[in-house]
Amino acid sequence: MKPSLFVEYFYGIFRYRINGRSLTPIDFRMKIIAAIITSSWISMDYIIGIMPKVIVLLSEPLETWKVSHILPWIVAGIHIAVTNFTVIFFRAQDNQKVIEMFAKIDISLHASMNDRFYKTSRDECIKLIIIYVLFCISIITVSYSIDVFLDKTVIMYCLIYFARKIEIVLFCEMMFFLRQRLLLVRDYLIKFISDRNQPMGYISKKLMNSTKVDNGFNFIGRLSDRNNKIIDLASAFNNIGETFKIINNIYNIIILMN
Repeated sequence: MKPSLFVEYFYGIFRYRINGRSLTPIDFRMKIIAAIITSSWISMDYIIGIMPKVIVLLSEPLETWKVSHILPWIVAGIHIAVTNFTVIFFRAQDNQKVIEMFAKIDISLHASMNDRFYKTSRDECIKLIIIYVLFCISIITVSYSIDVFLDKTVIMYCLIYFARKIEIVLFCEMMFFLRQRLLLVRDYLIKFISDRNQPMGYISKKLMNSTKVDNGFNFIGRLSDRNNKIIDLASAFNNIGETFKIINNIYNIIILMN
């Protein structure tokens, strides 16, 4: 998720702080920095997008169509303020917790033993950020072909528009992570049902391909009083539901604004 999070830093959104090998909530200093960056974007939105149009309105007869030209800039400013300050001050704990929940799920599913599992996640995130960048380039290209000359107003509006879309990228990444783990649970259960009478020591070739593990290792194996791995699956499935709930709390207002 680093490429997506790096873009968010540019817009003043800090979700959590990495302290060594653990996550901690953003501290007061980071909140101040994020608030300054956010305030700067709102100020630029007002100075470049709203103020010149207000001056024109005051110098000419008031007409509805002229007022409508200001509304997109007002909405953009409100969007930046609501999104950033919500993430920084009201959802900081949730942003940390959602990553910790993914870690708990992966421990339950032994996902860390499968190198391809995380490689797939990284590849998907890279694809999304590439699509995002190409989308930004295409918007600028279209704007340039229409206006020929890109003034500071057009550039500013594009930058604000891109800030809204990076939130959608992060949301799509989260949804992919959830889907990826749900499919892992499903495949484990399918193998458990189809091979429940097979000797213990079975590893799903589809899921654990090219993974070096102990030959005696099995994820589920036979159902018995001493085998708690099916309980691990149930715990992972429950944690996936909890994670979805947290993500929903984080992105509800963002999706509504978009």
